[in-house]
Amino acid sequence: MSTQTRGPAAPPVAPAGAAPDGAPEAARRWRRADGVESLGQVQDSGLTAPAFLVRRGDGQVVQVSELVHLVLMALSADHSPAEAADVVSAAFGRRLSVEGLDRLVTTKLAPVGLVTDAAAPAARPVPRATPLLALRAKVTLLPAGAVRFVAGALAPLYWPPVVVLALAALVAMDVVLFVRSDALAALAATLATPGLLVALYVLTALGILVHELGHATACRYGGATPGRIGAGVYLVFPAFYTDVTDSYRLGRAGRLRTDLGGLYFNVWGLLAAGSAYLLGGPQVLVLYVLITHVQMIQQLIPTLRFDGYYVLADLAGVPDLFSRVGPVMRSLVPGRAAHPRVVELRPRARRLVTAWVLVVVPTLAVGLALLVSNLPEIVRVTLDAVRIHLATAQQAVADGAPLPFLGAVFAMVVLALPAVGAALVVERTAVMALLPARRAARAWRARHPRPAPITKVRRHATTTRRPIMVHPRPGSTGAPGAPAGTAAPQTADGPSGPAARPLPAGQGGWDGWRIIGSDVPVAPAVPAPAPPPDTGAPADEAAVPSPAPAPPAEPAAPSPAARPADAAAPPITARPAQQAPAPPPPPPPPPPPPPPPPPPPPPPPPPPPRPPGPAAAPSDADHLPGAGHPLPLTAAAFTDAEMFPAPRPAATLGWQHAVHALSGGRISPRPGAAERRHLEVLERVRAPIAGSRRVVVMSRKGGVGKTTLALALGSTFALERGDRVIAVDANPDAGNLAHRLARSGTRPTDRSITDVLGDMDRIHTYADLQGYTSQAPESRLEVLASDDDPRISLALTRASYHRVIRLLDAFYNLILLDTGTGILDSANQGLITDADQLVLVLRPALDGARAAALTLDWLDQHGHGDLVERAVVIVNAVRPGVGVPLEKIEAHFTKRCAHVLTVPWDEMLDKGAQTAVGQLRRPTREALQRAAAAVADNFVRVRGGR
Repeated sequence: MSTQTRGPAAPPVAPAGAAPDGAPEAARRWRRADGVESLGQVQDSGLTAPAFLVRRGDGQVVQVSELVHLVLMALSADHSPAEAADVVSAAFGRRLSVEGLDRLVTTKLAPVGLVTDAAAPAARPVPRATPLLALRAKVTLLPAGAVRFVAGALAPLYWPPVVVLALAALVAMDVVLFVRSDALAALAATLATPGLLVALYVLTALGILVHELGHATACRYGGATPGRIGAGVYLVFPAFYTDVTDSYRLGRAGRLRTDLGGLYFNVWGLLAAGSAYLLGGPQVLVLYVLITHVQMIQQLIPTLRFDGYYVLADLAGVPDLFSRVGPVMRSLVPGRAAHPRVVELRPRARRLVTAWVLVVVPTLAVGLALLVSNLPEIVRVTLDAVRIHLATAQQAVADGAPLPFLGAVFAMVVLALPAVGAALVVERTAVMALLPARRAARAWRARHPRPAPITKVRRHATTTRRPIMVHPRPGSTGAPGAPAGTAAPQTADGPSGPAARPLPAGQGGWDGWRIIGSDVPVAPAVPAPAPPPDTGAPADEAAVPSPAPAPPAEPAAPSPAARPADAAAPPITARPAQQAPAPPPPPPPPPPPPPPPPPPPPPPPPPPPRPPGPAAAPSDADHLPGAGHPLPLTAAAFTDAEMFPAPRPAATLGWQHAVHALSGGRISPRPGAAERRHLEVLERVRAPIAGSRRVVVMSRKGGVGKTTLALALGSTFALERGDRVIAVDANPDAGNLAHRLARSGTRPTDRSITDVLGDMDRIHTYADLQGYTSQAPESRLEVLASDDDPRISLALTRASYHRVIRLLDAFYNLILLDTGTGILDSANQGLITDADQLVLVLRPALDGARAAALTLDWLDQHGHGDLVERAVVIVNAVRPGVGVPLEKIEAHFTKRCAHVLTVPWDEMLDKGAQTAVGQLRRPTREALQRAAAAVADNFVRVRGGR
């Protein structure tokens, strides 16, 4: 069997990872790891964004983005972080800070072993791609130098005239062999002759080696550098491979030539074998020709990592198809949004990869199921055959016949390899199938950590059984007669009647936190040690004072909360450590005078006097959590976290929501990945605002949907946020923002921004201002209309808009300003000066993109570079296959602005009529929510001076 390898290719860089230990972040110098080499940009890529490939010293290939690739190439031990950041900024066309550079290095490059700390380089384990369908136990058969030499010598075979002649000769030879040869007779003769059978294996192995030389020669002919040729185990079969990773730097035609180069060299092998047979060679050559044709057809199967797999991958422009199986399958689940690794594919590549996944997943699943079900039978048959050949080998040893012995050993190895390989595939599949469960278990343990282990208490005569809910009175220094520092017992209902009772000696200690209450006071066997006086001496050296006699007090009644079983229990007498009789209880005191209203709770009963005795050693109970620091009972104990378990969010999308609804909430799976991403977007939309925030929505070209998006963004914010949001029609030339607001039968106001300016002195409260705005019942968005009276002849000035905005700052948290199209207008320039955030709207057309880019150029030239860097660019009304290539527009504005997003075409937005968010299609609503989240990412910044 033959296969080719390119790396192997690793999945895209994971965005998680920790920075290596070493110098502080600000002073750390990075350099590329040893052996790291850039393979350049992926030509004819199926990704929407440019992708670059980097090869590590161990041969692993990592795919990175353009920015990460520039950072990697700029890192050097001779360059400081600031110098590297300047190099990247100049090459990328957008400023990169030192902090941003270090973040990219620590989260993108360091976790996959592409960089190391220049000051303290240390060998760190780096991740490797370990796919199921990959070669195992690889060995080198032909080193890279020899491969390059042979490939260079055979490169002329790829001249187009030579290729055409070879293919024509193969067709002619096949016709002749079909007419003149007998394949069944050749098979019978080969099976009857052990020497011919061995010769067939040798010819097949040489044919596979020629196949691999074809891949290497095609790679060299295209201008790339081939690597070594080796062998390994693929699935259940021994296989050869050729390292043609460098072919990724070639275009699609060069990569396809490399993919098909092995089959082309098989043509030359077939021509040689067929010619030898026609010239009088043995019949085994006919079998070789037949087997090679079957192998060539097998190599075109795209479900495994054969040549057909790489042909399909290069046609799609996606380096590793198997890494897309999981994202594509998750994206096909109804109700789930497309996975980011699917969204990043071009439409043609996405369709091709999806079709491949829908074919390969069922095929592999059926094949694996058949393999698992037949594995016991395969092992049994293999063992029986091995026993027969083992007996043959033993007989050959006894007869002194080396050739039959070697043939039997060879047969045993050939028979055992498929069975062993099948068992390894089943084991590997089981391990990979359990990986999600293991990750979920680790995540669950991380969310629900085990409580700290409780030290087991030794069974000791002085261990005290505390009544349930016993806490000291806040600020109390103890009951009269108690040792210094001993707090009076108190229950949740007030002071308790019974005193704490010790564990009787010889009757066992307590196991864990088993707590028992009692109303029968019992003298302890050994007095508990009192806290040492504050003399600075260690606690174990402080003297234990003798307790003073307690004044007489009225005995307390049993606690009303005591259970009947406890009240009726017979008294338990403690066995003292010394034979000392307990003193009689004190006589009852005279009744206290009536307390003034409200009556205070009765004081706790004093413990009976205890005879002096030796101080007890500290027990393990003193080290139990909270044993020495009881908390007072206050209203702070009544919180949701203390009283109720943490509520689990119920899914509202996908099959998880269906299960939750059908079970009536009894079974509530956690929200799916698409819903969690949706909730993350909403959380970004709801970012808090300190003060007020002014967002200007603008475009220098009319008809791009600027007013529509201003209204849609404002409605999205108003729906998802709890603060006040207003959209202002700041277009001086008959703006129609108020006419687009869906009022659902509510009466619109006839007042405008001109009325607000005229009544500025009479507007003092939010209620006053609401008389000048219109509000949508669905979203609660308020709109302040512009004056569209045809009798007006002068537009509002820059100062007028500034006064209105200052007034709105006092009553609204978020202000969206829908401007006119003229950027040179004084009023629009004033709005830009007052803005905290800029939203630039354009259509996916060449003139719209050029106008938007010119707008950013003007802002950069007039001191608004900060607005450009924080700007959000929205490509509106996107239709598949309509307009200029979207990826080129996104690539340009991504380098200049903070976010670039697309909003699909929607009939409701294109009508130019009243629009409500609920009437939009779901993809449009989700796109608007992502756009609102991008705008809200800058809400944490507050404009200086306000």
